[in-house]
Amino acid sequence: MTVRPMIVKAGFGFGIIGGLIAVIAAIMAFAPESMTAANMGLGFLVAVIFFALGGMFMTNGPGSWGIVVFMAALATGTAVAVTMYGSIDVWFGIILAVIGIIEIVIAANSQTGRWIRTDRLTN
Repeated sequence: MTVRPMIVKAGFGFGIIGGLIAVIAAIMAFAPESMTAANMGLGFLVAVIFFALGGMFMTNGPGSWGIVVFMAALATGTAVAVTMYGSIDVWFGIILAVIGIIEIVIAANSQTGRWIRTDRLTN
């Protein structure tokens, strides 16, 4: 059994941090005067995708290397789209986009791919 590389641990950490920031952004998007829940729902969608991405970097995580890279791109794209739609604050969107780009770099790293393709399958 091999130890998870530090870059994979960083991918897990950034995924969880991105999810927590998205939850905070979703809560802050609530407007009690209009009772609209759509903005909160979209913010929670971003949070769920980031939490799922973080889980893909676990030892027993699902999916292949290509799916991890796709999920990183999906999380980034969703964060940007929800920010452009105006559901979450621009600053939260910028932070989530930066975290998403970091996740894409981590997911596309060859060391991450080697661990997912070989070491994670033998654990």
